[in-house]
Amino acid sequence: MNFLFFFAIFFTFYWRIIPKNTQLQNCFICFASLIFYSVWDYRFLVLILFSTTSDFLLAQWLERSSSSFKRKLFLWNSIVLNIGVLLVFKYYNFFIESLNVCIGIAGSKNSFSTLNIILPIGISFYTFQSLSYTIDVYRRKTVAIDSWILFCTYITFFPQLIAGPIERASNMLPQFKAERSFNVQKMINGGRLILWGFFKKIVIADQLGIWVDLIYSDFSSNGTLVIFGTFLFGVQIYADFSAYSDIAIGTARMLAINLSKNFITPYQSKTFQEFWSRWHISLSNWFRDYVYIPLGGNKQSLCSTYKNIFTTFILSGLWHGASFTFVIWGAVHSALLIAEKYLKFKFNFSNNSYLVFLLVCFLWLPFRAESITHLTKMIYNVFEIKFIDFLAFAELGKLISINQLMLLACMLGVFILLELKMKRKDFNEWVQTKSLSLRWSIYYVLIFSIVLFSPMDSKPNFIYFQF
Repeated sequence: MNFLFFFAIFFTFYWRIIPKNTQLQNCFICFASLIFYSVWDYRFLVLILFSTTSDFLLAQWLERSSSSFKRKLFLWNSIVLNIGVLLVFKYYNFFIESLNVCIGIAGSKNSFSTLNIILPIGISFYTFQSLSYTIDVYRRKTVAIDSWILFCTYITFFPQLIAGPIERASNMLPQFKAERSFNVQKMINGGRLILWGFFKKIVIADQLGIWVDLIYSDFSSNGTLVIFGTFLFGVQIYADFSAYSDIAIGTARMLAINLSKNFITPYQSKTFQEFWSRWHISLSNWFRDYVYIPLGGNKQSLCSTYKNIFTTFILSGLWHGASFTFVIWGAVHSALLIAEKYLKFKFNFSNNSYLVFLLVCFLWLPFRAESITHLTKMIYNVFEIKFIDFLAFAELGKLISINQLMLLACMLGVFILLELKMKRKDFNEWVQTKSLSLRWSIYYVLIFSIVLFSPMDSKPNFIYFQF
């Protein structure tokens, strides 16, 4: 709720106190965004400002240079800078630990020391956003801007700074350049998305997270509960991440800025290709445009296409986390995509969305597992199941009250029903077509449940903050 307090103050200054001047509005957004980021850890302001300033200058040099060699040199400087920052802060210990394992297997007693590194929040998002800008300038798809404030506003825009969507300069910079004025309808539309986002986060994701954490920590030896917990996690991670996206999009819309859709009811997809066009869309599009297509896409031989898909998903898995469990997650998804699209594998079901949902949920198992050892044990336990272990559910139920369970079941039913009704629309697009009485009935249910489930003694964190 601290965010709502921050946004209420910002919103008042933005529309009522700051003059209707685009440059002043951008300066205020930039300043407030840096303050917003510094609340987590002010020391990393230096890092984000260094990264932003470097890409701002490199893009200008790219724009002005006519030498092919110099342009490639500037581009590679940007790539090395951004990827290098990620390698140091996110992957250094992962590579060192992997190297030490290899050294141990070889029989050597030597090893390298890891570092006590804090992962800067949102680093995977803002480095990819900044890198897309310099690449687009190099490709001459975007013109380099000469205003550092404007570029910093684009990179640090607080609604989507921490966990996306990963926006392109071609979408955001024209909006920051354009004159913006207060619009009641945009405020209402944004408010609906924020309401729906908080409902998904507080009522669905956080409450399911209690069950998931218990199962994966205390009951991971029980195959029946592992399956149950993995499906719960599939709903949790979708509700959690799409909630952040809805809140970000709604907040930006209230400031007269339009962010890209990041989720389009992905669990209703009928193929894996469709799923990845509806899940974390901004990241999927980023890997498609800046990894898959540059590798050759599907324009080369069949084997090259397989390799490109596999490479793209391995990198996507590593983007999510510095662990071999994420590598496995990406590798299996790539294998399913290859099987579906290129080996003409067909599902003999009347409605493939059920099978896609089941397989995607099962693949959240390596995503959620704490280690390879943890993953191996749980998979072994899953395949050892001979019957549904009702006693395990009884043991789990002792840790959670019946009243809490029944209330959560009702709210989960509301969530699933509304998701099925929305289909390809977001909550705002869907609810505004309904009658006034139905709209307000839905609003009251959402508000009441948010108040009921709001934590009083903890600060809810979004799952994707760790990426």
